Formats: sequence, C-alpha cells, structure tokens
Amino acid sequence: TAGPTRVAAISNRALRDIYKADVSTFSMIIMNLARDLSRRLRRMDELACEEKK
Repeated sequence: TAGPTRVAAISNRALRDIYKADVSTFSMIIMNLARDLSRRLRRMDELACEEKK
C-alpha cells in the first residue's frame, strides 16, 4: 500500500539561479535528485522482478 505522498517542485529558472549563485549547491541538489531517482527505480525494478516469479 502506498503511504502519503509529498511533491516538491522547483522551476528551471530557480535551478539556473542556484547554478549561477553557487555551483557546489547546485551540484549537491542534482546529485541528491539523481541518487533518489536511482534508488526509486532500483526498488521498482525489484518489485517488477518479484511479480514475474
């Protein structure tokens, strides 16, 4: 069962502004987003493989 969902949105302009102001902060945000997406995709792949068994 799914639990509560939270959605965060950040505009392209806001990301660009962060990039211009502080590249290291921008890099940290992008790396954390990529890490979280990778974790979620890996979990979905595991669930899909379990269903095929």
